[in-house]
Amino acid sequence: MAGILLLVFLIPFLLYSGQQEQKIKKVKTIIVNNFEKGSIWNSLENRSGAFQKEPSYCFVDLGENKPGSRYIETSGHYLILDYAKKTEGGPGNEGGWCGWYTLLKTDDNIYLNLTGYNYIRFYFKPVNGNEDFIVGMADKKWDLIEDSVKLQNPVKDYVTKKFKSGWLEVIIPFSDFEDLCLDRMSSFAIVFEPGKGTLYMDNITIGYDPKYDSSTY
Repeated sequence: MAGILLLVFLIPFLLYSGQQEQKIKKVKTIIVNNFEKGSIWNSLENRSGAFQKEPSYCFVDLGENKPGSRYIETSGHYLILDYAKKTEGGPGNEGGWCGWYTLLKTDDNIYLNLTGYNYIRFYFKPVNGNEDFIVGMADKKWDLIEDSVKLQNPVKDYVTKKFKSGWLEVIIPFSDFEDLCLDRMSSFAIVFEPGKGTLYMDNITIGYDPKYDSSTY
């Protein structure tokens, strides 16, 4: 009898737990930046912008698709980054650095909780065809030392779709960023590799998909 009563008690609890887990997994997509604000603020109402160390540089501008354009990969405004990553000159004759960032945390250090999410997606277009960059993300501990976790693999390994317009879709599982605390996320950034060029970016989003639950992607 006691066993039956225990089972009667546990069934609703197990059903509730399953529903809670499913609820967590059905998270909504977060729009980090679709560049429609036309300012340094992203879609989360946090800052974004270029960073650089001379003699390298990165200039930011916005482009706009022609009225009536219906691209799957981008719409409205998109980010334009004109950059040059030097290999010599400046402090230590190392050429400096350059790139672009967008903050996931607020200016008063409220970090974004991404528990239940497992990938970041964005679209980019290398205008000259040879623009190359490294992707990094930071949580609170990396933010405090002003650094980020960089991907070990090149960004081209994460291209999931190629469009006739030249745009590329990238999806990166969070599991490929080692040592990140998803409940206290600070920023997303790209760091340019040596070279000079122009890069377009658009529609940076964060979401959940079961196939990205591990780094087997």
